[in-house]
Amino acid sequence: MVSKTGNKRATWLVLVMVVLLLVGVLPVPAAYAKKEVQITYWHGWGGDEKKVVEDIVAKFNAEHPNIEVVPVTVFGSYDKLLTAIAAGTAPDVTSSVWWYQVPDLASRGALTDLTSFARSSGVKASDYVRPVWESWHYKGKLYAMGSIANYSMIAYNKDLFKQAGLDPEKAPKTVAELDSYASKLWQVEGNRILRVGYYPSDLNTASQMFRGKIFDGQKVTVTSPQVIQAANWMRSYYDKYGYQAIQAFIASQGNYASAANPFLSGQMAMQDNWGEWIVNFKKWYAPNLNYGRFPYPTVDGSPGFANWGSSVWVLPTGSKHPKEAWEFIRWISSKEGSKLLALGITNASVRLDLNASPEFLKAMPTLSAALPLLREGRLSVYPAFPGVDEFLQKLGNIMDTVYSGQTTAEKALADLQKQY
Repeated sequence: MVSKTGNKRATWLVLVMVVLLLVGVLPVPAAYAKKEVQITYWHGWGGDEKKVVEDIVAKFNAEHPNIEVVPVTVFGSYDKLLTAIAAGTAPDVTSSVWWYQVPDLASRGALTDLTSFARSSGVKASDYVRPVWESWHYKGKLYAMGSIANYSMIAYNKDLFKQAGLDPEKAPKTVAELDSYASKLWQVEGNRILRVGYYPSDLNTASQMFRGKIFDGQKVTVTSPQVIQAANWMRSYYDKYGYQAIQAFIASQGNYASAANPFLSGQMAMQDNWGEWIVNFKKWYAPNLNYGRFPYPTVDGSPGFANWGSSVWVLPTGSKHPKEAWEFIRWISSKEGSKLLALGITNASVRLDLNASPEFLKAMPTLSAALPLLREGRLSVYPAFPGVDEFLQKLGNIMDTVYSGQTTAEKALADLQKQY
């Protein structure tokens, strides 16, 4: 039996403990505690991929009891990010940035230098595909990390190759062979294109096929002989098959991610820039498609290359929780995080060892063709410098005047070069 004095003492002790809990002297039981740090994460995935990203973030949150990452889908965040930084409302971390935009953002003071974070975390350059790792730097400092990437090559329809009398297991290795193959695959009726054999779609890629560059790492070089040669090669397709006819063909096609994509529908025998997602696209939109991929060939027959690209994870200037945001970046670019995201949305990894693993090759058989290129670093070099978005827009506009015959490649590119 408890005395009245004992009841009073017990009541007093309960009151003291409640006060101590309220002022934070005693720890709050885990079941009722809020996480210490909440970080906002902007990303650019929607649809089914959004759900994959959210599930991966939930796994990170479960493994990090003191950090809660809140994912928010934000499309086209480049300008939005600059506006948010200026307004002091930037997210803690974002991956809605493309790798080639890193120099521009870093030069504007919009990104946090990650070099010391990476060093203290034991991040090693050798774990990543070399050209990809290099792209995360600006003026010798690390400003971004990645998790996934696309390694794209030219896709071709093996059945159409057979119909045209071409060996479906022998892909072209030179620009001349590519032209020869393409000429046998085009089908034109009057001014109407029934089927495209191939046409080059990008001057940056074409320039490297001709062993040149539109940006040499220091300056714009669009008037180099190799770039001029590549531009005239691209125009030759429009001269041969008609600018208006090609534009009409393009306009008649449906959404890229649909069965109306001309490559998936059999109306285009070879098409640029197909990465690992072709596995899912075949499954979803063209189950009977018999396809292959081959590296971009070169004018001199030297080993071909793949295009590549990826979004990157960065800490915007003004991130309120840089230490915790870095931990998320470190985790998502680690073997665990990269594997989850890559397999979740059928993209390759930035980590060479994962791409070569049986699990990845089973999920994305097309990766096998890319592995030698990744090991040897045979990936295209994309122009990356402050102001690159404006430059690429100008380049696209002036090249359209070349394709349409309004001007020559020499004059158009010389006019552009004067601006840089």
